[in-house]
Amino acid sequence: MPCPEVDRVSGFGVPVTLRTDRGGRQGPGEHDPLPSFDLLNLPRPPASRPWAYVKVAEGCDKACGFCAIPSFRGPQRSRDMAAVLEEVEQLGVREVVLIAQDLGAYGRDGAHGRRRIADLLHEVARRVDWVRCLYLHPSELTDPLIDAIAGSPVPYFDLSLQHVSPRLLRRMRRAGNADAFLERIGRIRAMAPDAATRSNFIVGYPGETEEDHDRLLEFLDAAQLDWCGFFRYSAEEGTYAIGLDGVVPDPLVTERLAELTEVQDRISASPGRARGHDRDRPGRRTRDRPLPSRGPPDRRDRRGAQRLGGGRAPRGAHRRGGRAGPHSGAAMTKAEAPKTFGPSAVLTPANVVTVVRLVVSPVVLWAIVERGPSWGCSRCGW
Repeated sequence: MPCPEVDRVSGFGVPVTLRTDRGGRQGPGEHDPLPSFDLLNLPRPPASRPWAYVKVAEGCDKACGFCAIPSFRGPQRSRDMAAVLEEVEQLGVREVVLIAQDLGAYGRDGAHGRRRIADLLHEVARRVDWVRCLYLHPSELTDPLIDAIAGSPVPYFDLSLQHVSPRLLRRMRRAGNADAFLERIGRIRAMAPDAATRSNFIVGYPGETEEDHDRLLEFLDAAQLDWCGFFRYSAEEGTYAIGLDGVVPDPLVTERLAELTEVQDRISASPGRARGHDRDRPGRRTRDRPLPSRGPPDRRDRRGAQRLGGGRAPRGAHRRGGRAGPHSGAAMTKAEAPKTFGPSAVLTPANVVTVVRLVVSPVVLWAIVERGPSWGCSRCGW
């Protein structure tokens, strides 16, 4: 659709060509070079919360069969480390979450020609209390990166594994297998026994067999990851997987999702899953009301908010929108999590009032209908 009011279109490092008008004239600025100041380097105001996401790169050089990101984000473009660190300092937060489509490959497209994510992690950790990385492709999980994260205040590893079957991973255009992934996880735990681990997996990718599914179930038991996300495969136009055979029926995908979730829920709920962090860390005292919180290894958006007892607020917690920050500096066990079911969750004052209204209202309405408008209080005439 023609948009005469648009003078120029710039993508995320991807050249965008504007069509000429009917007279053959070129749009304004069509041959001007792309500005060096683009959306990836937009300035940000100081954060209003004690945490912030910081994007360090845009695009991806990989060609995973299920992913359309390279088609519209283009190849990877890493930000200059000095620019990233300047943004971190300007945000004024206590925690920074580094993000990119392929975070582990940060810096490889730059002048140095090598990964620099471990260097960046060290520098950010000097400026904030907590720093973590989302997400890590297994092929980029090098020993220096593992050592850097394991030695940081938050040894949190968010691994993008997607599957463990070698045959299916090849169809996904990804490398790796269960043994290789277990070796990396073993290395992580050797360096940081208290490290938190999470991953995500695609279920129902074209060609996934029962054998592939069984391999994934076995891997979950062997890996003992703290948390996992399981996602139903979704066909994306323009991707390699869109033309693959072996489409898995939806009912079968649902069944596999349920099996995987059951196994991982058992692992996540097993004793000792609460990581060893100082539960009695001193903090600012507020009203005697528990505040929702998360332990340092947890993702900010992890479901199942935990509770701090004793009316202590975590140091640096912000009470915006009724929630605390991404974590509180204290790890709670599941037994200390708020009750969402049972008598304590049902017999609340608000619920009691609602029940009384539901019971009394029909009785009052029936009395008015049966006895007429004159029914009411004999004293006040109502």
